[in-house]
Amino acid sequence: VGVLGVGAISRCVLEGVCKAFIAGSSVDGVESKIFISARSSANANELITLYPKNLEIKTNEEIASLCDWVVISVRPEQVEGLCKDLTFREDQIILNFVSACLTEEQAKEFFAPAQRIVRISPWPCSKNRLGPVLVLNSPGEQVEEFL
Repeated sequence: VGVLGVGAISRCVLEGVCKAFIAGSSVDGVESKIFISARSSANANELITLYPKNLEIKTNEEIASLCDWVVISVRPEQVEGLCKDLTFREDQIILNFVSACLTEEQAKEFFAPAQRIVRISPWPCSKNRLGPVLVLNSPGEQVEEFL
């Protein structure tokens, strides 16, 4: 799993996932090491300090090429600029945290040739593995368990 953009929401999700790994929970098919970009270096560096066994900083290009699951968690106006220099794969799963601000057509264009784009709207309570996570299309069992 790789996360492009470590702002407030993705930080909450990452903390919740890391807490689950530390507590001994497992997520089928997902390695415990999650790659994060340094969009917000303060958030990324603090998370690396808190969860050094679970997180590692990589470049956006490394995340797009190495990861089978890619989380897009940047501001809506940054998506096009972020994606124009990245190459996604057809077999990747894109977890689109910007889903409420992008049409399906835009998402397909930005994340092409990836075929599985999961529209997700997580909430800050994800940090504590509580509360709802709005999923706007069918993510599949692995993604549901991850969230």
